Amino acid sequence: MKKFFVYLLTLLVLAASFAGTFVAGADFNSEDITKEMRSYAYYMLCLDNSSVMFSKNEDKHIQPAAFNKLLAAIVAVEGWGNLEESITVSEKSLSLYPREYGVRTALIKAGDTYTKRELIDCLVVYSANDALSIIAYEMAGSVEAFGQQMSALATKAGCTTTKIVDIFGFDAEGQYTTAKDVASIVQYGLNYPAFSEAFSAKQVIMPATGSNTVRTYPSGNKMMNTAIADYYHESVTGGKATSTDEAGECIAVVSSKDGYSYLTVVMKGKLEDTDNDEVNENTCMVDAQKLLNWVYANIKFKVVA
Repeated sequence: MKKFFVYLLTLLVLAASFAGTFVAGADFNSEDITKEMRSYAYYMLCLDNSSVMFSKNEDKHIQPAAFNKLLAAIVAVEGWGNLEESITVSEKSLSLYPREYGVRTALIKAGDTYTKRELIDCLVVYSANDALSIIAYEMAGSVEAFGQQMSALATKAGCTTTKIVDIFGFDAEGQYTTAKDVASIVQYGLNYPAFSEAFSAKQVIMPATGSNTVRTYPSGNKMMNTAIADYYHESVTGGKATSTDEAGECIAVVSSKDGYSYLTVVMKGKLEDTDNDEVNENTCMVDAQKLLNWVYANIKFKVVA
């Protein structure tokens, strides 16, 4: 009898060890969705149980574009602590970013005073290079030193295929990341409320200073904009869109609906007419929308032993 109970207990322990989730009605190689994808790489992760829903070229090297700025923001959130402290901008702190025509800035000037949170929000939401220049200088004193901090954070976040050459995310030889690593960066950052709030914002408002009026800058994530049907998805609660010549069109979004949450990264998309309306659409947002439509219509998780 004693042997019987030992045997029964062993079976129960084994059953518990194999307990998990499975996806009802899902075929992850389903051509009804993947054949429609036009972007080069994508990676979709269920945040509820870490299941990989869809992936293609998720480990291929791609220029990171402004996803580098997400890393920079997390470094600042971790390193600064009290984000309500103010910083008075110096000429030196504004000298680190390239002063070229078309480089995105928030028109920050020497002598302006902002809180650390405002600078982080401006960086995450609007990708302002002057905001990153100030953060890098205040935290490390130089681009090189801050780049080392970003690289260390990437490793800490679980990235295995990311190399940073230009902290601002401009295309650079030898620089790369992957769709999977971008997902790791975002997932890590979401553990911090300050990052999560910035990632979910539709705009950032920079307050008036002695030399500036109030400025409002929109997020490039059009998947939260109800006025843009080509991209909008009701489940999307945050995200970042970015692009460079070599990175193509890219987006990372988090979504939540019907009790399920997902993190979706699409990279190296392009601008082309996807719906024959003679207007070019951003394929990374169109593809992300397709993936979200499919999972919320088809996927249900069930606990099994």
